[in-house]
Amino acid sequence: MEKVVSVASYVPQIRQINLFSYLENSELDQILKLTEIVKYAQDEKVVTQGEMSPYLFAVLEGEVKVTLSEYDNQEVDICTIKEREVFGEAAVFLPEERTANVVCKEEALLLRIHSKDLFSFIRAYPQAGSRILMFVVLSLIQKLRETNQELVLERTSEVNFDYVDSMVEDFMKEI
Repeated sequence: MEKVVSVASYVPQIRQINLFSYLENSELDQILKLTEIVKYAQDEKVVTQGEMSPYLFAVLEGEVKVTLSEYDNQEVDICTIKEREVFGEAAVFLPEERTANVVCKEEALLLRIHSKDLFSFIRAYPQAGSRILMFVVLSLIQKLRETNQELVLERTSEVNFDYVDSMVEDFMKEI
Protein backbone atom coordinates (compact mmCIF):
# COMPACT_ATOMS: atom_id res chain seq x y z
CA MET A 1 0.00 0.00 0.00
CA GLU A 2 1.34 3.41 -0.92
CA LYS A 3 2.80 5.54 1.86
CA VAL A 4 3.54 9.27 1.67
CA VAL A 5 7.08 10.28 2.69
CA SER A 6 8.64 13.69 3.53
CA VAL A 7 9.96 15.53 0.46
CA ALA A 8 12.71 17.54 2.21
CA SER A 9 15.24 14.72 2.60
CA TYR A 10 15.09 13.84 -1.12
CA VAL A 11 15.93 17.22 -2.64
CA PRO A 12 19.41 16.12 -3.87
CA GLN A 13 17.86 13.13 -5.69
CA ILE A 14 15.04 15.27 -7.10
CA ARG A 15 17.59 17.77 -8.42
CA GLN A 16 19.15 14.93 -10.51
CA ILE A 17 15.90 14.33 -12.41
CA ASN A 18 16.10 16.17 -15.75
CA LEU A 19 12.60 17.49 -15.27
CA PHE A 20 13.77 19.52 -12.25
CA SER A 21 17.51 19.90 -12.87
CA TYR A 22 17.33 23.31 -14.55
CA LEU A 23 15.11 24.97 -11.96
CA GLU A 24 16.45 27.66 -9.67
CA ASN A 25 16.46 26.71 -5.98
CA SER A 26 13.47 28.99 -5.30
CA GLU A 27 11.53 27.46 -8.20
CA LEU A 28 12.34 23.94 -7.04
CA ASP A 29 11.20 24.83 -3.52
CA GLN A 30 7.88 26.06 -4.89
CA ILE A 31 7.17 23.03 -7.07
CA LEU A 32 8.13 20.65 -4.28
CA LYS A 33 5.36 22.16 -2.18
CA LEU A 34 2.98 20.75 -4.79
CA THR A 35 4.48 17.26 -4.97
CA GLU A 36 4.28 14.11 -2.91
CA ILE A 37 6.81 11.36 -2.46
CA VAL A 38 5.12 8.00 -2.22
CA LYS A 39 6.63 4.66 -1.26
CA TYR A 40 5.30 1.57 -3.03
CA ALA A 41 5.94 -2.09 -2.27
CA GLN A 42 7.37 -4.62 -4.70
CA ASP A 43 4.72 -5.78 -7.21
CA GLU A 44 2.37 -2.94 -6.20
CA LYS A 45 0.50 -1.32 -9.06
CA VAL A 46 1.11 2.42 -9.42
CA VAL A 47 -0.99 2.94 -12.55
CA THR A 48 -3.71 0.66 -13.92
CA GLN A 49 -4.45 0.45 -17.61
CA GLY A 50 -7.90 1.84 -18.40
CA GLU A 51 -8.17 3.95 -15.24
CA MET A 52 -7.90 7.70 -14.92
CA SER A 53 -4.82 9.07 -13.17
CA PRO A 54 -3.89 12.75 -13.34
CA TYR A 55 -0.33 12.30 -12.07
CA LEU A 56 3.11 12.76 -13.55
CA PHE A 57 5.66 10.53 -11.78
CA ALA A 58 9.44 10.47 -11.35
CA VAL A 59 11.35 7.50 -9.96
CA LEU A 60 13.58 8.43 -7.01
CA GLU A 61 14.49 4.92 -5.91
CA GLY A 62 13.84 1.50 -7.39
CA GLU A 63 12.45 0.52 -10.77
CA VAL A 64 8.99 0.15 -12.24
CA LYS A 65 7.92 -1.87 -15.24
CA VAL A 66 5.38 -0.84 -17.81
CA THR A 67 3.08 -3.62 -18.99
CA LEU A 68 0.15 -3.88 -21.31
CA SER A 69 -2.86 -6.09 -20.64
CA GLU A 70 -3.85 -7.93 -23.77
CA TYR A 71 -7.33 -9.15 -24.62
CA ASP A 72 -6.59 -12.61 -23.23
CA ASN A 73 -5.53 -11.08 -19.86
CA GLN A 74 -1.86 -11.74 -20.58
CA GLU A 75 0.60 -9.07 -19.41
CA VAL A 76 3.19 -8.00 -21.97
CA ASP A 77 6.27 -6.19 -20.66
CA ILE A 78 6.86 -2.94 -22.52
CA CYS A 79 9.82 -1.38 -20.72
CA THR A 80 11.47 -0.63 -17.40
CA ILE A 81 11.64 2.86 -15.95
CA LYS A 82 14.63 3.48 -13.72
CA GLU A 83 15.76 6.05 -11.19
CA ARG A 84 15.66 9.68 -12.40
CA GLU A 85 13.24 8.83 -15.22
CA VAL A 86 9.66 10.04 -15.50
CA PHE A 87 6.40 8.48 -16.64
CA GLY A 88 2.81 9.58 -17.00
CA GLU A 89 3.72 12.57 -19.17
CA ALA A 90 0.57 12.22 -21.28
CA ALA A 91 -1.54 12.68 -18.13
CA VAL A 92 -0.20 16.22 -17.93
CA PHE A 93 -1.97 17.09 -21.15
CA LEU A 94 -4.85 14.65 -21.52
CA PRO A 95 -7.44 13.58 -18.97
CA GLU A 96 -7.77 10.14 -20.54
CA GLU A 97 -7.56 6.56 -19.41
CA ARG A 98 -4.06 5.19 -18.86
CA THR A 99 -2.81 3.13 -21.78
CA ALA A 100 -0.63 0.76 -19.72
CA ASN A 101 0.01 -0.62 -16.26
CA VAL A 102 2.96 0.49 -14.14
CA VAL A 103 4.07 -1.99 -11.48
CA CYS A 104 6.97 -1.78 -9.04
CA LYS A 105 9.72 -4.31 -9.81
CA GLU A 106 11.00 -3.73 -6.27
CA GLU A 107 10.19 -1.37 -3.44
CA ALA A 108 10.11 2.05 -5.07
CA LEU A 109 10.02 5.68 -4.04
CA LEU A 110 8.16 7.86 -6.53
CA LEU A 111 7.63 11.58 -6.72
CA ARG A 112 4.22 12.49 -8.09
CA ILE A 113 2.57 15.74 -9.02
CA HIS A 114 -1.04 16.26 -10.01
CA SER A 115 -1.50 17.81 -13.45
CA LYS A 116 -3.58 20.68 -12.00
CA ASP A 117 -0.80 21.51 -9.54
CA LEU A 118 1.79 21.38 -12.29
CA PHE A 119 -0.21 23.82 -14.43
CA SER A 120 -0.68 26.11 -11.42
CA PHE A 121 3.10 26.16 -11.02
CA ILE A 122 3.56 26.83 -14.76
CA ARG A 123 1.18 29.81 -14.58
CA ALA A 124 2.94 31.20 -11.50
CA TYR A 125 6.47 30.57 -12.82
CA PRO A 126 6.23 30.69 -16.63
CA GLN A 127 9.98 30.58 -17.27
CA ALA A 128 10.49 27.53 -15.07
CA GLY A 129 7.28 26.05 -16.43
CA SER A 130 8.59 26.35 -19.98
CA ARG A 131 11.68 24.37 -19.02
CA ILE A 132 9.57 21.67 -17.39
CA LEU A 133 7.23 21.43 -20.38
CA MET A 134 10.24 21.22 -22.70
CA PHE A 135 11.50 18.17 -20.78
CA VAL A 136 8.03 16.60 -20.81
CA VAL A 137 7.84 17.03 -24.58
CA LEU A 138 11.40 15.74 -25.07
CA SER A 139 10.63 12.73 -22.89
CA LEU A 140 7.54 11.92 -24.96
CA ILE A 141 9.53 12.31 -28.19
CA GLN A 142 12.24 9.99 -26.87
CA LYS A 143 9.66 7.36 -25.95
CA LEU A 144 8.04 7.69 -29.39
CA ARG A 145 11.45 7.27 -31.05
CA GLU A 146 12.15 4.12 -29.01
CA THR A 147 8.73 2.72 -29.89
CA ASN A 148 9.30 3.40 -33.58
CA GLN A 149 12.66 1.61 -33.44
CA GLU A 150 11.04 -1.39 -31.72
CA LEU A 151 8.34 -1.53 -34.40
CA VAL A 152 10.98 -1.52 -37.13
CA LEU A 153 12.88 -4.31 -35.38
CA GLU A 154 9.67 -6.30 -34.95
CA ARG A 155 8.83 -5.99 -38.64
CA THR A 156 12.37 -6.91 -39.62
CA SER A 157 12.20 -9.83 -37.23
CA GLU A 158 8.94 -11.03 -38.78
CA VAL A 159 10.46 -10.98 -42.25
CA ASN A 160 13.42 -13.01 -41.05
CA PHE A 161 11.16 -15.60 -39.44
CA ASP A 162 9.18 -15.96 -42.64
CA TYR A 163 12.43 -16.60 -44.45
CA VAL A 164 13.46 -19.21 -41.87
CA ASP A 165 10.04 -20.88 -42.11
CA SER A 166 10.34 -21.20 -45.90
CA MET A 167 13.84 -22.65 -45.53
CA VAL A 168 12.54 -25.24 -43.08
CA GLU A 169 9.68 -26.14 -45.44
CA ASP A 170 12.12 -26.51 -48.35
CA PHE A 171 14.41 -28.63 -46.22
CA MET A 172 11.53 -30.89 -45.12
CA LYS A 173 10.49 -31.44 -48.76
CA GLU A 174 13.96 -32.68 -49.59
CA ILE A 175 14.02 -35.31 -46.84
